[in-house]
Amino acid sequence: MSLQSAFGQDCRLIMLRRPGGIRRLLILVSVVVAMGMIAACGKDIESPNTASPDTANQDQAGQATAHLQAGMELREGERHEDAIAEFGEVIRFDPNESAGYYGRVGSYIALEQPQPAIKDLDEAIPRWPITTG
Repeated sequence: MSLQSAFGQDCRLIMLRRPGGIRRLLILVSVVVAMGMIAACGKDIESPNTASPDTANQDQAGQATAHLQAGMELREGERHEDAIAEFGEVIRFDPNESAGYYGRVGSYIALEQPQPAIKDLDEAIPRWPITTG
């Protein structure tokens, strides 16, 4: 599901044309990013109890986890360009991990770059972990 289909076809254009539209869009994106990071913190990417015969997959999951943690630390230190690179590595090691996309979105917002943030949101939304119960 893309941002357009989630919020309506003209959502982005309407929000950007209104006074304060970019600010509203950035607030919306910030909320979505925060929700994604909360979900990522509760998700165990690298589980030592997971019995997997494929060591390469475990190594990739470990690499993704390390880059995710590094990206979050860099973003907290307001080193957003470096954080974007680390979150990109998360995506390279695990393209289906939504936390890498959400991490980049947060840094793009801090750098006031809404277009790449919207693009990453479009990638992150379908990868959002769905839980029931």
